[in-house]
Amino acid sequence: MKTSQFPSILFVITIVLAACAPAATEGPVLTEAPTEAPATEAPACPTPSAPPPFNPARVVTFALPEFASTTENAVVLRVMPLLDLPDIDEEVLLSDECGVVIGGLIAERSLPLIDADIEALPVGEYQVKVQQGLMHFIDSNGEEYSTTLEADIRTIEPRVVDPPETIITIMDICYSWQHIQICTQPSPNEALTPEEIDTIQTRMQEAVDALGNQGTLDPEEINIEGTIPDVLGDNAAQLQQASVLAAPTVTFPEGVDEPVDGALLGVVVVLFDIEKEGYPPLVEGMYAVFAESQGTNEWAGDFVPVENNGAAALIPATYVEVRGEIEEPLAIVLDLRIVLC
Repeated sequence: MKTSQFPSILFVITIVLAACAPAATEGPVLTEAPTEAPATEAPACPTPSAPPPFNPARVVTFALPEFASTTENAVVLRVMPLLDLPDIDEEVLLSDECGVVIGGLIAERSLPLIDADIEALPVGEYQVKVQQGLMHFIDSNGEEYSTTLEADIRTIEPRVVDPPETIITIMDICYSWQHIQICTQPSPNEALTPEEIDTIQTRMQEAVDALGNQGTLDPEEINIEGTIPDVLGDNAAQLQQASVLAAPTVTFPEGVDEPVDGALLGVVVVLFDIEKEGYPPLVEGMYAVFAESQGTNEWAGDFVPVENNGAAALIPATYVEVRGEIEEPLAIVLDLRIVLC
């Protein structure tokens, strides 16, 4: 894709498969936050009596598969967007002295932060706030964790994000509305143990090697370290554990404005069968996933299994954007869907 464009993705059933552009050379990412107090007296900021309404229908959960979790609770964190579109623009995010809440966060385990002031967010529920370009987290007792983390402000175009949504990557969490996206720590992967990360990546490596041995792909094309789990399907949601693993490609798929027909998008390991009414099932197995063009913005995800380990599936898809500029392909969790980006 052209480097001046923003990445887009292929939505495939409850799995989202991406063909994304590299980061633009310049973008609306905040690079410097104000460090000096304003000359005038700071306003008295009211203590909110209750958080703004969040959207329970669009909660995004990051959870491990049962075989990888070293704790009884496989869920690591949950993020949730605001229920309604906020009247917030970039100027407000950078200047408001009291801050504005952009979404919610539930930490199911301690979430490390790479920050000068706060080492980690303890287990609990938080409002996520941006105040003069910096990230703040307010717990259920009203205690505010003020960090030195700069809000990573991105732009989503031409798509209009309505209603607001959240996504999770290995690196961070993001809150989006209209054309604005804010990405920030915590990084889900930083909350995992080395043993959990190794177990997940080992399972993905097995799938990639098997697909390579049968000539479906070159194993060097897949970023094993980018593997991400997702809670996909009703059974997984009920069990609160990941039902799939997804790994992106090392480089962006070829294409100018859209991925090339037949482009490799990544590898998906389905840990137990996934069904959705009106779509072919995805049965337990290991798959390489390719983009298949079926007309103008008519796409499908072509799931090619390891022989005797899965069943081929062609699943309808659409091509839209969920993440602002990125530097390399990512796998992203979005509303019980996976983005291979």
